[in-house]
Amino acid sequence: MGGHNLRQMIHADIEKAHYLTDLIQKDEELERAAPAPLSIVCFRYRPSGIDKSYLNEVNNRLINKLEADGHVFLTGTEINDKTVLRACLINPRTKKHINQLIRIVKELGSELK
Repeated sequence: MGGHNLRQMIHADIEKAHYLTDLIQKDEELERAAPAPLSIVCFRYRPSGIDKSYLNEVNNRLINKLEADGHVFLTGTEINDKTVLRACLINPRTKKHINQLIRIVKELGSELK
């Protein structure tokens, strides 16, 4: 694999991260937790009607639920004392898969309300 192909792959991953970031920013139940200049996007599930003091607990439980479900793989981390979901987009996934990721996060998250 030459340098040109490697640059194209990296650029494609960054574009996917930007696409995911755009979906998150447009969704009232999701919140971007940090800038996403490369291929990692940190966000959290923030449904309406839940006190902000419970959001860390909800997101911790969601991380466990996503792992058990097995359809998508996200890790969790903390940013500024907030538990967040961490998506690393360094694979050949498509926008369809990213849309599926959002759907699954919201679907499993809604079960925690």
